[in-house]
Amino acid sequence: MLSVTVENQINVLILDSNKGLSETIADSFARSGGLFVSCTAREGTHAVELLDLHKPDVLLLDIVLPLRDGFSVLEDIQESEVMKNGTIIVSTSMGSDLAMRRSIELGADYFLLKPFDIDILIKRIQEIHAEKKAIENSYLSEDGTKTSLRKVVGLIKEFMFKSGISSNLKGYDYLHRAILFCLCDEEALYGLTKIVYPKIGKEFGSDGVNVERAMRHAIQTSWKKGRVQSFFDEIGYKDVEHKKPTTGSFIKIAIRTIKGDRNY
Repeated sequence: MLSVTVENQINVLILDSNKGLSETIADSFARSGGLFVSCTAREGTHAVELLDLHKPDVLLLDIVLPLRDGFSVLEDIQESEVMKNGTIIVSTSMGSDLAMRRSIELGADYFLLKPFDIDILIKRIQEIHAEKKAIENSYLSEDGTKTSLRKVVGLIKEFMFKSGISSNLKGYDYLHRAILFCLCDEEALYGLTKIVYPKIGKEFGSDGVNVERAMRHAIQTSWKKGRVQSFFDEIGYKDVEHKKPTTGSFIKIAIRTIKGDRNY
């Protein structure tokens, strides 16, 4: 197990069964000047203890680990809340939608398919870490009260649940990301198709067109069951034509509801 400490850089902890890959990543991070690996481990049995000890900004987690796999580690992390303010990036050679959805459901921020380019990994870590910090530092409710990232994520999940959007659908993860992104920067609402959807697609290894299609399908599925209409009536949103909301409208309504602004 490798363990080091460096000030004023993004602290990354690696849990990966491939020792050679971990060492290569650590060397690349050291050369980048902005990241460092505080610890590497090859199995997940003591993951929570290591995270508590090294307090990383980012966890790079392999799903395929001996003794306790990555999913089990994510469950342990959820119970302990040891990474509640950190970023979790899952890396795996399991290129399935099920693995991706399960990782996201258990709290992962990004899903990376092996083999990957380490320069791209560095860029993604910097982008995700900066975005999380921006959201944590800038999100204000309508009354000007600062709201923690953890609470914001909880409010988004509550809105999605009440809207009847099934977490088993790929569009759920995309909608969750889009709402979070636009809560941080409401100007992004004017660039959903050109900026937000492609950005989410890039994050999930897809593209903007498929992201929008999946979100639209998730909304339509709930609409057919009457869940969206019922919840929107409850929160006071009225559409005189009683039409299914567009993806953009759904995201805007979510933001207004979460921020306590009922002027739809």
